[in-house]
Amino acid sequence: MKEKRLAWLVLMIGFSLSAQVKGVVVDENNKLAQIQLKEVQIEKPRASITNELDKFDKDKVHFYYGLAINQYSLAKFFVFNDTIKQTPFLKSIIINTQAFNRTTSVRIRVMAADEDGNPETDLINENLIFKVKKGNRKSKFDVSKHKLKIDEDGVFVVIELLKIKDNEYDMYYVNKKKYVNYSPAIGALPSEKKTLWIYNKEWKKGVNRNPYNYENQREYYNKFIELAISLELTN
Repeated sequence: MKEKRLAWLVLMIGFSLSAQVKGVVVDENNKLAQIQLKEVQIEKPRASITNELDKFDKDKVHFYYGLAINQYSLAKFFVFNDTIKQTPFLKSIIINTQAFNRTTSVRIRVMAADEDGNPETDLINENLIFKVKKGNRKSKFDVSKHKLKIDEDGVFVVIELLKIKDNEYDMYYVNKKKYVNYSPAIGALPSEKKTLWIYNKEWKKGVNRNPYNYENQREYYNKFIELAISLELTN
């Protein structure tokens, strides 16, 4: 058994990709889903300063989320702070990814919160589909062309893994029976704060994790789980 166990999660929606991957956006009733957008003020960034918010060490990641039978979406909330105030424009999103095949894609959404503090409205009016390279790495996704300025309400980064042919790879049970799984998996770190949201019919804030009997995950015992995501910001 591998030293790093994967906690496999799935997401709710199929998505249309480019010419290489075909599909449609649907909701749980199999109808074309609509994206609700928040009004965003577009400004031109000066880009003279760059900061990385919530910078992480990928070598300290020993816990992963990915696709399985049940369907989920994952989100991390970034609270407005002095770093965002100084450099409020979103330049790129950096995520710890673990991919087992060469042709892997993931969808990223940048969202505002509703009155209850849950992800609600998209801030970028575009399907952000990114290719993920094979291996365990920090994947950087450039979103600077959207010139998105984060306001005082903060921002969610939502990860939607895609259950598509290009993301498939083979796994084996203990009895050596083969089954299909999907890349990539998304790394997570232990945290003292609740920054993780999980979607399964409705958004819910992450809770304490029960202790596992995995020695290499001892630092996660009775901690909150925080996705290994950082934001590259500019002014």
